[in-house]
Amino acid sequence: MIPGAPAPPVLRLGGGLTFGAGDEIWRLAPLALAAGEWVVLRPTVVPAAADPAPPLARVLATVAPPGAGVVEVLGRDPASLAYLDLQRLRARLGYVQSSGGLLSNRTIRENIALPVEVHAGLDRDGEEELVAATLASFDLEAVAGRRPHEVDTAAQWRARVARALVLAPAWIVLEGPGNWVHDRGRGVGWTRLLAYRQETAAAALCLSRPEPEFEAWFEATGGRVVRFEAASQPAATSERRGEP
Repeated sequence: MIPGAPAPPVLRLGGGLTFGAGDEIWRLAPLALAAGEWVVLRPTVVPAAADPAPPLARVLATVAPPGAGVVEVLGRDPASLAYLDLQRLRARLGYVQSSGGLLSNRTIRENIALPVEVHAGLDRDGEEELVAATLASFDLEAVAGRRPHEVDTAAQWRARVARALVLAPAWIVLEGPGNWVHDRGRGVGWTRLLAYRQETAAAALCLSRPEPEFEAWFEATGGRVVRFEAASQPAATSERRGEP
């Protein structure tokens, strides 16, 4: 980056971005998110055939490549990165899946500890201290020794958010509003997300179905809502192949 030049957007989508799988392919208009910006991205109408949120979330979290177009995260094109550089980029991302996403053979503590062990570069005492503080922050201490299927859906949601935030990411992707429908944003998960927003310059994008009450609440907290046409088109040959 040239000294004095403006920082690149945290996320930039362009070039006629397409995403999807099989016969369901969607096209997204250009979009850029600056540091500190939190956005709900949702289709104007959810197609009956399939929900576009999961495949788009995978693209935004660098887990899958787009069918065509440009995705830049933190000024980098994931598709152009070597394996180690891609892992370093992913260490700066927080990905909150709408369901699942926690390893079933690991406890809640072990699920949250995994990214810390892989990416944090701390000694054992430092890892344990960070994981313990995160468990306490998300009210997960009482269930830390249980596996995901042994806790309720509210605890699973908190654990997914905790794992996404444990490394202080610069970019967060939420596959949906999570437990908001039950607690209207007053639960620990969204309370911690909003606190993280105030404490950092992280950007976040939450994918959602049309949910007027959630969108009104999100805008009232200072976020914005972006709508896109989710009309599908026949699948075509991908302009990019393979995992990034």
